[in-house]
Amino acid sequence: MRYRDIKPFVPHIVLVLCAVGTVVALFVLKSTEEKNLRDTVRMQEVLGIKLGLQRYYVNHAAYPPAPDGPLTLGSRDTRCLSDSGFVLASHESCIKKRYAYPIPAGYIYESRQSDDSVCSAKVGCPRYAISFSFETNLFASKGVHTLTPDALR
Repeated sequence: MRYRDIKPFVPHIVLVLCAVGTVVALFVLKSTEEKNLRDTVRMQEVLGIKLGLQRYYVNHAAYPPAPDGPLTLGSRDTRCLSDSGFVLASHESCIKKRYAYPIPAGYIYESRQSDDSVCSAKVGCPRYAISFSFETNLFASKGVHTLTPDALR
């Protein structure tokens, strides 16, 4: 087949290739925007939990304990932060006074000592760490991060 045989179809082929390229580019942009949106929501949620923890600290001079190890926040048992720590949303202390509710799922809470080692105290601890991950580089590098009272690492 010679070029002169397909020459009349070249403009149509170029238009089809441009249309396919545009569709692919739109899917990539949509995917990126959705990831950015999820990271933005994740950052707002973790900052809301941090604010609740700060209010708890003001009233108790310590952060809530997690003596049995890391807590998965947002599960049925850790949906609310009250004077009793992380509890069920229907817990009596959560109904009376709550610092953070509803706590979304997907965050890991650990109580920490001043030197950032794990704190297993039953009454409270001087620090905490909340672990979560980002899908993009919007706020920090992509991957797992830890929020402490001082910084995001």
